[in-house]
Amino acid sequence: RAVAKDAPLFLLASNYHRVQRMDFSHLNVRRVVRQVAQTENPSQYLIDWNVSIRRKAMALTSNSRNEPAVPQALAQICAECNECGFILVDVMAVVWERIRDSRATQWKHGLFALQLLRELLLHGPLTVVTEAEDGIDKIRGLKSYDFALRAQNSAQIRQMASQVYAMIVDRAKLFTQRRAAASSRRRSQLPRPRPPPKDARLRVTMRLADIHNLVRPGFIAGSARVAPA
Repeated sequence: RAVAKDAPLFLLASNYHRVQRMDFSHLNVRRVVRQVAQTENPSQYLIDWNVSIRRKAMALTSNSRNEPAVPQALAQICAECNECGFILVDVMAVVWERIRDSRATQWKHGLFALQLLRELLLHGPLTVVTEAEDGIDKIRGLKSYDFALRAQNSAQIRQMASQVYAMIVDRAKLFTQRRAAASSRRRSQLPRPRPPPKDARLRVTMRLADIHNLVRPGFIAGSARVAPA
């Protein structure tokens, strides 16, 4: 399968190995990574990656986002932030921008931004804790949010802000949740065990004498009919 030009460097290098049928030895990997990075113009590659991740974060926190695709999109953003640290900076910039623009009819911007931040705290790199601390005043302010047109919408934001704020403040609880989330991700990536093969042997739970009485024609339990001579 073809790999896009804006794919991560790991995918580009591994695809080169597969296409060229090269051995994944230490020397080959170093040489191919250097060659691919120089050929694909690293600076443009990083710029394209920044633009791409920002668009994904903006789409994920917009009012008209695709709800069925949200879990997969959240997992993908967390994975990309884990792969490279500077990607997290762009995602957090979108989070703070959406929180600032979360009044009246734009209340979903703040709610979805908090949801994204919560997922990053659970599944993203450790540096997200420091990034979240830098804007903890904004999150604390959302705990008393009351700018939506409907009271239940404001309550959703206050509840989500309280959750995120508690995660940032209570480090011990946060790290416990991160360990549980990492364990859950590892279990989900393991191949499912095959079900045990079904036993094809015929199991008979009835006595042989009872079976004989049922299938033998002209036989009545306790007495037998004798055919005339």
